Amino acid sequence: MPAEVTKTPVPESITTPSTVEAGIGALEFTDGYPTSDTAERLRDHLDYVHGVETFMNTVQGVSTYAIRQGFLEAGVMDGDVLLFSGLMDSRSLFLTGNADTVYFWFFLDLTQGPQVVEFPTETLPRGVPTSGTPAPTTSWRSGAPSSTRTPATTRNRPSLASPSS
Repeated sequence: MPAEVTKTPVPESITTPSTVEAGIGALEFTDGYPTSDTAERLRDHLDYVHGVETFMNTVQGVSTYAIRQGFLEAGVMDGDVLLFSGLMDSRSLFLTGNADTVYFWFFLDLTQGPQVVEFPTETLPRGVPTSGTPAPTTSWRSGAPSSTRTPATTRNRPSLASPSS
């Protein structure tokens, strides 16, 4: 039987073109498979993307660690509260500091067990504040299944607590 009779036509729309222009250059394919140069270029690009992803996923933790080390070196110990006496301005060395916010910072050492930080209700016009690292705007009393936990903001005095308290 002749080849034209037995060969099923493949729609052009589902085939891999022999060359694809991309941000990392022209990618070449033979019968849908990348050439060795294209495969190497794609592996190099994936290494780069994974490096960027690693940086982006760790920069917050590294920054928080560096801030804590700076506080310790300046004599601000874990449990101490650093309260800014005024508003920030252009001289403040903070990446995203706001000029209309009074800032406070503290670090808690939870290696000896949970700690609860209580704030007077009148100081919390928009809920429980977060400080330093990403944290929920509402903390929870633990010990109960997550579906039955009581939000801390429903108590008389909102607080931040470690997850194991």
